[in-house]
Amino acid sequence: MLVGREPQLAELRKAARQPPAVVLIEGEAGVGKTRLIKEWLAEPELRGTAVLTGQCSPLREPLPFGPVIEALADAGRYLPESTPLSPVTGALRPLLPELADRLPPPLAPLGDRRQERHRVFRGLRDLLAGLGPAVLVLDDLHWLDSGTRELLRFLADRLPEHLRLVLSYRREDLADPDAPTIVLPAACSPLRLALTPLTVDQVAELVAAVDYPAPTGGFAEYLHAQTMGLPLAVEESLGLLRDRQRRATDPALVPLPDALTVPTALRDALLERSSRLSRSARRLLYAAAILTNPATEGTLCRVAGVTARHCPAALAELIGRGLLGPGPGDRYGFRHGLARQAVHDSLSEPTRRALHRRAVAALMNLDPRPLGQLAHHCRHAGLHTEWQHYAEAAADQAIDLGDDETAAQLLQEVVARADLDLDARVRIALKLGQAALTGLNHSEAITILRHTLAEADLPTAARGELRLYLGVLLRNQVRQTEAGRAELEQAVDELSHRPELAARAMASLGAPYLTDRQQLPDHLRWLARAGETAAHASDSDVTAVVVANRAAALISTGDPAGWRLLDAEAQPLLYVNGAWAAVCVGRYADAHMLLDAAGRLVTDSPGSYLGCALTGTALMHDLATGQWEGLSARARQVAAENADVPAVAAEARLVLGSLAMATGDLRAARDHLGQCAGSIPVAVAGHGGLARLATVEGDWRRGYHQISRGLALVRDKGAWCWAAELLPIAVTVVARAGNGHRAAEKLLAEVAEGLAGRETPLADVALLAGRALAAEAAGELATAAQQHAEAARGYDALPRPYAAALAYEAQGRCLVALGADGDAPLAEAVRRFESLRASWDLGRCRQLLRSLGGRLPHRRGRRGYGGQLSPREEEVVRLVRSGLTNREVAEALFLSPRTVEAHVARVLRKLGLPSRRTLTESGPDADG
Repeated sequence: MLVGREPQLAELRKAARQPPAVVLIEGEAGVGKTRLIKEWLAEPELRGTAVLTGQCSPLREPLPFGPVIEALADAGRYLPESTPLSPVTGALRPLLPELADRLPPPLAPLGDRRQERHRVFRGLRDLLAGLGPAVLVLDDLHWLDSGTRELLRFLADRLPEHLRLVLSYRREDLADPDAPTIVLPAACSPLRLALTPLTVDQVAELVAAVDYPAPTGGFAEYLHAQTMGLPLAVEESLGLLRDRQRRATDPALVPLPDALTVPTALRDALLERSSRLSRSARRLLYAAAILTNPATEGTLCRVAGVTARHCPAALAELIGRGLLGPGPGDRYGFRHGLARQAVHDSLSEPTRRALHRRAVAALMNLDPRPLGQLAHHCRHAGLHTEWQHYAEAAADQAIDLGDDETAAQLLQEVVARADLDLDARVRIALKLGQAALTGLNHSEAITILRHTLAEADLPTAARGELRLYLGVLLRNQVRQTEAGRAELEQAVDELSHRPELAARAMASLGAPYLTDRQQLPDHLRWLARAGETAAHASDSDVTAVVVANRAAALISTGDPAGWRLLDAEAQPLLYVNGAWAAVCVGRYADAHMLLDAAGRLVTDSPGSYLGCALTGTALMHDLATGQWEGLSARARQVAAENADVPAVAAEARLVLGSLAMATGDLRAARDHLGQCAGSIPVAVAGHGGLARLATVEGDWRRGYHQISRGLALVRDKGAWCWAAELLPIAVTVVARAGNGHRAAEKLLAEVAEGLAGRETPLADVALLAGRALAAEAAGELATAAQQHAEAARGYDALPRPYAAALAYEAQGRCLVALGADGDAPLAEAVRRFESLRASWDLGRCRQLLRSLGGRLPHRRGRRGYGGQLSPREEEVVRLVRSGLTNREVAEALFLSPRTVEAHVARVLRKLGLPSRRTLTESGPDADG
C-alpha cells in the first residue's frame, strides 16, 4: 500500500492523461521515489503503454547515453510491426544490437563527431516516437553523465507526442545541491514533485497497512522519531521487530529497542536478516554490494565464488527475502541504495579488497570490458598499476565519445597520485588539460596542470602544451586574464616546433575582450601571427579556432573584414563567436541568423562550454531586441547553472539587472549589475546600468565613479565601439557631475574619433543619443529634441525597442521644456514601455504625460482578469516579495501608496492569503 503520496500520485495521473510530459521527482534516499513510480505505472490508464526504465550509476562507463540505451534495449517488444521507423534510427544500430532486426539499414559516416552525435540524438527521439504511447523512466539522476544530460535536454525540447519522461534524483547527492539536476529548456515546464518523509499519522497508517501487531501507546511516534519518517526505514525496522517477536517465547514481552535510528535501523535489520541466509546467498549479497551496479547472475557468481550449481537457489533466496531484485537486461541488484550501503559498510576491509579483486577478474572476461568499473575495482583492490591503465583507457574512450566530463574526472583521480613516474604524469596531465578545455569542471584541472608544470625535468614541448591548456583555462574559464596571458606567451616560445599548438596559444592571446593590459592593435597582431602559423599546421580544428577568434575580434570592433571570415566552412565555434560579436555591435538580424546556425550545430552539447556561451549570447540578443517574455526566468536559470563560467554568468546577470531596473526592482538591479565582471562589453554595460541606478537615487558622485570605471576599460583596450551601452548615461553624468556640457562634448569627440572608419551601428546610434543629451544639458532644446527623434529612429532600425522608448521620452521631455507639444513622442514612449512591461519607466512616462494633460494611448477597453492577477498586480506582488514596503513599491511604480495598498488587498483576496506577510512567503513569482 502506498501511504502519504496521494497528491503526488494524482499529479502523475494527470501527467499520464496529458502527454507529452516531463516529470522530475526529488527526494532523499529511502523516501519512496521508486515505489511511487511503480504504483503509478500499475495504473489502469497506462495499460498497453510501453514502459522503459534505465538507471544512472555512480560508476560511469565511457559509453554514450548509457541509461537511455539500457532502457531502450527492451523496446523491441513495443514497436508496432506495421509502422516503419525513421531512416535516421539506423544510426542506433551500433548502440542497440538488440533491435538490429527492427532498425533501418546503417547510415553512412558523416566524418564529424558532433554531427554524428546529433544524428544519434535524432535517432533516439524518432525511436521513442515510434513506440507510440510510452513512459521513459530514468532513476538516480544525481549520477547523470554529461552525454545523457545533453541527450535529455535535446529530448525535453522535442518531446515525442505520446512520451512521458520521468526523472528521479536525490538533491543531497548532487555535486551542487543548490543547482538544478538537469538543465532543461525553459519552454519545457516540467512537473516537479518533491517527496518528504512521512508524518506520524502516515507512519501509523503504514504500520496498519503491513498488518504489524504494534504495541499500543505511542508506537507510531516512537517509530517516526527513530526512522525520521523514511518509508524504507520504517518497513525495514518493522521487519526487524517482527523477527525479534517471532523468535521470542512471549512476543508481548519483547521490549522496543532504546535506539533504532537511520541508518542503524536499516543496518540492524539487513544484517540480522542476512545472518540467517544460506552461505551461498550471503556471499552473493556481499558480491552485489561490492559491484555497486546491477550485475548478471554469472558475474555475481564469479565475484562471490559461488558455483553455478548453487547460484540459482541462492539468488532466488535473496529475491524472496526482498534483499535483491531483478532489473533490466537480466541483471540483479539491491532494491535500494541504502540497503547496498549498509551491507557494504558491514564488510571488513580485507573482505572488500578480496571481493574487488574477484570483481576485476570477472569483469575482464566481459566483451566489451567495462573500463570505468574495472578502474574502480582495481583502485579499491590495491592494484594501482592496473587502476592507472584502466582509468586512462576509460578516459581515452570517453574523449573519443565526446564525454569530456567523465574523462576529466577519471584523469584527475589518477594524476593526483604521487607515485606515478614523470612520463605518466605528463601524459595524463596533457589529456586532462585537453578535456578540460571543452568541459566545465576546470578548477581541479588547473591545480593539477600547475603542479605538473612545477616539475624541473619536463620536456620543452610538453611544458609548452601544458602552458597552453593552463593559459586558456585561466583566461576563458576563471578570468585570471593576466596570469593566463603570461602562461600563453611562454607557451608560444616553447611550442615553436609545434605550429598547430602555437597557433592555438596565439589565437587565445588575440581575444581582445578581456582585461589584460593589451590594446586592440596588440591583439590583432597576435591574431595575424596565429593565422600565419596555422597555415603551416595540418590540423583543421586549429584553423577553425584561429578563424573563429579572428572573426569575433574583427566583427566586435567594427572591422568589416571579420564578416568575410564567416564564409569559411560551417563551424560551431565560428558561429557562436560571430553571433556574440554581432550582438556587441548591434547587428541583431545577423546575430539572429548566426544563433540559429550555431544552435543547429551545438545541439549535441548544450552543457559544454560552447553550449553555455551560446546560451549567454542568446540572452543578450533577446534583451537588446525586446524579446522579454520569459527572459528573466531564463536568465535566472542560466546564472544559477553557470556560476563556474564567469563570462556566461555575467551576461545572465546583466540581463537580470537590466530587467529589474526596467520594472523598478532597484535592489535586485543593484545586486545583479554588480556581478557583471565578464567580458569588457558586458562589464562596461554593467557600469552603465549602475551609473543610471545611482542617478535615479540622486547619488551623482557614485554615478560618476561607475562611468569612470567603464570608460577606463574602453580606453585601456582602445575599442570605443564597446562604449555604446555606457555612452548615453555617461554624457548625462559627465555633464552633471563632471565639468559641465563641455566635458560631455569632449567625451563625445573622443568616442567619435575612436569609431571613425568602423562599422558599429549600435555605437553610431548611441553617439547620436549622446549628442542629443549633451545638447539638452547645454540648454539647446530644439536641437536636442530633433537629435532624440533621430536616435529613436536609429534604435528602432536596429532594433533596440527599450532604448528607442527612452529616446522618444527624451524627445517629448525636450519639447515640453520648449513649450511645444510633446504628447506624441511621450505617448509613443508609453506604448513602447507598456509592450515591454517596463513598469518603472512606464509609470514615470505616464506621470509626465498626465501632468501635461495629454491622452494615454487607447487600449481598446479594459480587460477583466477575474480571479487571476492583472499585470499591474503581478508587478506589485514581485516588488513586495523582493522586500519593498508599500511606499517603496509606490515610488518604483509611480503610484500613490493608497493605490498600492488597494492592489495588495486585491491580491490577498484573489490568492486567499490572510496577510501581507504570507504574500511575501508564498505569493507567486510574477517576474517574467
